[in-house]
Amino acid sequence: MQDYTSRFYYKGEVIFHEGVGGDIAFLIKTGRVGISRDIGDETIPLAEFGPGEIFGEMAILTTGART
Repeated sequence: MQDYTSRFYYKGEVIFHEGVGGDIAFLIKTGRVGISRDIGDETIPLAEFGPGEIFGEMAILTTGART
């Protein structure tokens, strides 16, 4: 198992964009993370994650772009 890196993100900061390749997943220690998709001029909320939850794992499981 690889080591992990702790990182702080500010409220509203983008962690990654859809379609970008990825080789890491994210485990939330504190706070909340919202996942959304931009469609035209509108931002559609898709999911919300909190402490103890993992997101972004599909890119490493499928070795593809983030969805």
